Amino acid sequence: MLPERPSLVLDIGAGSGRDAAWLADQGHEVVAVEPAAAMREAGQCLHPDSRIRWIDDCLPSLPNLHQLGLAFDFILLSAVWMHVPPAERSRAFRKVITLLKLGGPLAITLRHGPAEAQRQIYESDCG
Repeated sequence: MLPERPSLVLDIGAGSGRDAAWLADQGHEVVAVEPAAAMREAGQCLHPDSRIRWIDDCLPSLPNLHQLGLAFDFILLSAVWMHVPPAERSRAFRKVITLLKLGGPLAITLRHGPAEAQRQIYESDCG
């Protein structure tokens, strides 16, 4: 699913930057979105790469990201969707998809298992 040529990639919910760093190592320019300040700061320290641009933003609306006016060749949401309340997922999906270039892939990993209210984790599935 990854573009073969160096591309502009969006990593929503980048956490400490593991995926963003790998994507940058492959030659891509990466915008890493992470709402948790501690995780974002850790990512910046762990992966000081000029090809990674860190943004403080969150789903469902991503207002800071939309203000940049960028369109991405590939978008990754890994270990994120379960943190979006089910009632906000349609809006979140619409906001994400408007950031993707025509024909570009969107990869979403899903967590299967029970909800965990104390950790703001909601059930998610393919259906």
